[in-house]
Amino acid sequence: MDRKILSLKFKTLLTAACVAVAACAIVVISAPKARADGATANAPHALLEKLTSAEVDAAAFDTPFFTAEKAEITLNGRRGRGAVVNFWATWCVPCVREMPSFDRLTVLLKDSGVDMIAVSTDRKPEKVPSFLAANGLKNIAPYFDEKSELAQKMGVKGLPATFLIDAEGKVLGRVDGVLEWDQADMVAFFKKALAPRS
Repeated sequence: MDRKILSLKFKTLLTAACVAVAACAIVVISAPKARADGATANAPHALLEKLTSAEVDAAAFDTPFFTAEKAEITLNGRRGRGAVVNFWATWCVPCVREMPSFDRLTVLLKDSGVDMIAVSTDRKPEKVPSFLAANGLKNIAPYFDEKSELAQKMGVKGLPATFLIDAEGKVLGRVDGVLEWDQADMVAFFKKALAPRS
């Protein structure tokens, strides 16, 4: 008799433990927003809705990407300046949809200590300058990651993907998908959260 009661108690305890683990898993999976510290606490609502934490390989900051003149640069080589780093491609329809807002953002961030860096993952980088010109995107300086080495180390799984990096090289978060990047409250947030401390 005692064995049956013990067995029943054990089964009840085991069931309760499984339910607790499942509930914790649901909470962790359903709450990916990047709010680990106060850096994003004052971010605009539209940004917070899509901002998630970013798992970035430490080697990403030393992984080269290239300018239109084929000059090699790295994210570490840019320390001291904040950045909005967007991975995109000419064939990516959502990317093309948000490019005009990045073009305007480039102008709005001028002289703020924060740069808009549009990194094309196109396999044929020679297409990019003519694509930008044909779409009236005059302010975006094209950068290239044609083998997607930087994109992979940044954890990019799909396009567009945008990372917010402060002047000290800390990744504040990432946005997967389209956003209107040049909204006034967003620009003000980038200037405050990403720019070098004076």
